[in-house]
Amino acid sequence: SAYAREFYQAVSKITGGRYISLDNAEILSGIIIGGAEEEVALEQIAKEVEVETEVVEKEMREKGEAVSDEVVCSRVSERLQARGVKINTLHVDETEADKVEKADVVEKLAKCKTLAEVRVVLNAEPGLPTTNANTRRTFLPSAPSGFAVNSRSAMPASARGAMPASVGVSGGAPRQSQMCTNSSTLVSNEQISRLAWRNQAKRK
Repeated sequence: SAYAREFYQAVSKITGGRYISLDNAEILSGIIIGGAEEEVALEQIAKEVEVETEVVEKEMREKGEAVSDEVVCSRVSERLQARGVKINTLHVDETEADKVEKADVVEKLAKCKTLAEVRVVLNAEPGLPTTNANTRRTFLPSAPSGFAVNSRSAMPASARGAMPASVGVSGGAPRQSQMCTNSSTLVSNEQISRLAWRNQAKRK
């Protein structure tokens, strides 16, 4: 399938996590530590983000604007950036697969409630083999217990080494080209979006 990567990205989005492609297994420890440090930093500003979200939503309603998660997160991140709010952020070099954007597919998958709905979405997309059901299930499990892959060799290169929040897949042979670093940067829209997804999950 050409959409295993998008499936894992959607799982990460649903769980309020972060998808990272791993081409160099030697940086895995750095990703785990750096990711944990970023999560701690996010939790430290969670309350501030919640307050800003309420302010932004109130302002939008008063102006008669339609309130959407995308717009709210964007404005909240802009307000925090204007105040110079920074957090310790993990930076990982993107892989070649990361350069192929299929954000629309990720959004569709993130809205699915069951794996059956996921299959319907993917079967409607170009590039997914439809003649062999077993091929589809190499990366899409029939049970929601672990999102495990039956055969790593059957996975497309774009899915090997994927490490979203609740899914772990081992990386391939070490490649020195991919690096990860941590640095203090202005809070990003993507980070605010992750916090927003978690807050929504808590309210459900």
